[in-house]
Amino acid sequence: MVLNIKNSAKVTVQVLGLSIATFLLFAIAMGIFGKFGETLITLNPIFSGFFHVGIEHILYNLLLVFLFTLPAVNSQYNIRKLFWITFLLSCAYLPISLLGLTQNAVGISGTCYFLMSRFFFSNQVSLIKRILLHSLLGFLLLGECINMMKPVSDGVAHGVHFMGIAMGLISIYIPHHLPKKIQDIIS
Repeated sequence: MVLNIKNSAKVTVQVLGLSIATFLLFAIAMGIFGKFGETLITLNPIFSGFFHVGIEHILYNLLLVFLFTLPAVNSQYNIRKLFWITFLLSCAYLPISLLGLTQNAVGISGTCYFLMSRFFFSNQVSLIKRILLHSLLGFLLLGECINMMKPVSDGVAHGVHFMGIAMGLISIYIPHHLPKKIQDIIS
């Protein structure tokens, strides 16, 4: 357990470091390109997953990264794997953003939902806990659906949360059907 706490703390600090570096890159891009600098960061799949729109946003995501890299099912996730998962989610969500159907996906929230769904659907918890966790995930999904249907945007790209959950479920139930490189990243 101590090893898991050290790994979770290490990964969380590394995510914070990448987020700070991305914010500095954002400041430089804004200084050079003005408003277009924001677009360069928020639509770029390499950076968008580590760019956060406020202290509350980053603290919430860091807490989730720490908590959900603790369980054994997610303890093998290091910063490299989290980067690639975040990158894949950002790439998958990019066409939706470019079409203007929703907000740009920024932050590591989709990856947090990926880690949550892996834990919630793993066989590492008892049946009763699993039922409770599935109910919690259903409640979170209901909240995402309600927020997506609001006529006024709340500034959150809720669709990337769904994608994170779907990718987490895929990594639990059907990783052997995926190409080897993707298997190495998500499982």
